[in-house]
Amino acid sequence: MRALLLPVKDLHNAKKRLTGVLTPEERFALAEVMLADTIRAVRGVRRADKIFVITNYEPAIHLAEENGWEILLEEQQISESDSVDAASRICELRGVTGLLRIPL
Repeated sequence: MRALLLPVKDLHNAKKRLTGVLTPEERFALAEVMLADTIRAVRGVRRADKIFVITNYEPAIHLAEENGWEILLEEQQISESDSVDAASRICELRGVTGLLRIPL
């Protein structure tokens, strides 16, 4: 089975490398637009058998539910790498043989 993985962090904590350039509100707005663009693109994917979203961010959970994507709920987010590693292990246990991570 081929699948896509969307790791989504709390957008209030996104784009911290831009702290010296953008205000917290601007970083949030940028992350929000990037998430919306990514969701639109993933909706058009036809060759993945399943789409997984790993997150604990409530709006991302709702977006995943609206699209019928499988939610891998995190209790806490340590880092994107940790999220992707944990999700990859879960996906492998669920029979995924090819997994593409879609960064935001």
